[in-house]
Amino acid sequence: MRRRAFLASAGASMAALSGGCLGTVRDALHSVRLGWLGVTNYDSDPHRFRIQVRRDGDLVHDSTRRIRGGTETVAPGEGIECTWDEGDGSYHLMGRIDGGQWVERSVDAALDGTPDCATARAVYDDLDSGELAFYVRAGCDRAADREERCPNVGDDS
Repeated sequence: MRRRAFLASAGASMAALSGGCLGTVRDALHSVRLGWLGVTNYDSDPHRFRIQVRRDGDLVHDSTRRIRGGTETVAPGEGIECTWDEGDGSYHLMGRIDGGQWVERSVDAALDGTPDCATARAVYDDLDSGELAFYVRAGCDRAADREERCPNVGDDS
């Protein structure tokens, strides 16, 4: 009886200890392309968006842009120039509104499965949370406009 209890607890301990490592191994083995990134302001007031993109820990994009306020029927926004070239990797998006708190989102952590390409949108909506949020979607075919896609994205992505 003691041996069974020991083996059961040892097995549970190994599963618990290795559980976090499996995600790290999966992230290290998979890389994704960031095929499009946009910003949208759902608030009625204009706001200054500061957006950074990191790939494998390196800063590959840093920009600030002012997006006008929206109306009940229009949410202004724009696509961000793809300064991060063709590189696949582990992407992290960071942003803040009007010099406020930084918000970070891992592209890999946001995706289900292992797509080769992803798109993302930074959204500010003062009605819900009053914070910036990043929405990440699998597949680069969902970019708002084919002309806005990053040059590294083909029609079959």
